[in-house]
Amino acid sequence: MCVMWVLHTMDTVHRFLLDESGQDLIEYSLLIVFVLIASSIVMLQTGASIVPTWAAGNSIISNAAQSAS
Repeated sequence: MCVMWVLHTMDTVHRFLLDESGQDLIEYSLLIVFVLIASSIVMLQTGASIVPTWAAGNSIISNAAQSAS
């Protein structure tokens, strides 16, 4: 009885190690994480250069609004 259980357990572990059905899910998850990290870095780097442009545009719109009223 004990030998059968050991053989069954070994067979289950062997099938688990050979099964690759979850591999795609892990690969896509890692790809998504990589894209999120890369886009976060890009956003942080470009954010500092956009602030002066945004401030200038905001100033122009504010001045135009004050002139119109």
